[in-house]
Amino acid sequence: MLFRLAPLALSLLPALAQAESLGIRFNEISPGTEFYYEGHGKLGVDKMDRYVGVRNGKHEFQSFFPRQGSYGKLFRISRYDSQGRLVEIEKIGVGTLTRFVPFHCDRSGQCKCTHERIVINPKRGTRKSTRKHFEIRKSGRKLNIISNANTNRLESSITLGDHNIVVKNTEATGNEKGGSKLVEIHKP
Repeated sequence: MLFRLAPLALSLLPALAQAESLGIRFNEISPGTEFYYEGHGKLGVDKMDRYVGVRNGKHEFQSFFPRQGSYGKLFRISRYDSQGRLVEIEKIGVGTLTRFVPFHCDRSGQCKCTHERIVINPKRGTRKSTRKHFEIRKSGRKLNIISNANTNRLESSITLGDHNIVVKNTEATGNEKGGSKLVEIHKP
C-alpha cells in the first residue's frame, strides 16, 4: 500500500513547491512599526496599522482611523499565524470576530484556494460560517485575486513590498471601486 502512495506523493511535489507563502515576514519588522495608508474611492480608507508583536501565539496588527489630526480610534485587530497568513480579524466597534480556516487565501501563494470564514458575534450569540473560493494570479510582486467568482464577485489587485507588506491595494465589486496605498512607515 505504501508503494502505491509514493507515486501520488511525488506527483504533488511540483505543486507544493510552486505554492510559495506570501505571508508577512514578521521576523523583519520591529514591534511598534507603523504603516500609514491613504484610501481612495468608495472602498478605500485612510488608516494606520501598528505591528504590536506576538500575543497569545499570533502576530498582531492594530488598525486605527484618523481622529482630529492623529490616529487614535482603534477599529480592528488582525492576527496572523507564524507564516504571516491572516487567521483572525476582530472588529472593535461592531463586536465581531472573524476566523479564517485554515487561513485567509489571499496570501496562500496557491493558484486556487478555499477558506472557511466564521463570523462570531458574542453580543448577539450568533455564529455564521461560509466558504470562500479564490483564484490568484501572481506576477512578480503583484497579485490579482478573484474571490467568489460565481457569486458576490470581488476583484482585488495587491502589490507587495518589503516584508511582504501590502503597498497598494485596489478592489472592485459591482459598481464600487477603491483601495489604498502605503504612504509612510514609522519605525520605533
